[in-house]
Amino acid sequence: MKDLKIIRKEIEVVDKELIKLFNERMELIAQLNKETVEDEKREEELIHKNLSLVNKEYVSYYFDFYNNLFNLSKEYQKKKKGL
Repeated sequence: MKDLKIIRKEIEVVDKELIKLFNERMELIAQLNKETVEDEKREEELIHKNLSLVNKEYVSYYFDFYNNLFNLSKEYQKKKKGL
């Protein structure tokens, strides 16, 4: 097993990449000026499209992760639109 410090450093690297991607995603969300804020069908399609890439052990967490991400994105989009 790896040393705790090494594992934490690796997690920090992954976290930085996640933050970079999160920022990119939110910037794209901001560009959806007049688009529909909620599209449950699209959300389900995205979740299932990428499901095969997820380790089976993490599937339930993956659903939670994406649902939270969608909710944050919708909140931000509504804020940007002044809703």
